[in-house]
Amino acid sequence: MKNIIRPVLVLFAAMTVITGGLYPVVVTAIGHAAFADQASGSLIVKDGKAVGSELIGQQFDAPQYFWGRLSATAPNPYNAQASRARTSDRPTQRSPTR
Repeated sequence: MKNIIRPVLVLFAAMTVITGGLYPVVVTAIGHAAFADQASGSLIVKDGKAVGSELIGQQFDAPQYFWGRLSATAPNPYNAQASRARTSDRPTQRSPTR
């Protein structure tokens, strides 16, 4: 039994280090080397402060793209201020009765 447990634990530890540590570090380093802007999130910087990302809320109007998710907050896509989300616990006409 001891002949089986030790190799299993060593293999488990080795694979944990490889797949949980080394692989993510290597892939991230390659991503930053090959695609520096995209790997950092394509951030939009205004007055020295990150205010958003170029990749979030894109309008895909060209015919070669699938239809994007329609936004009910037009004319300003993805405008949280125009959302109907509720932060209170009060029931509304749309909420199910308790």
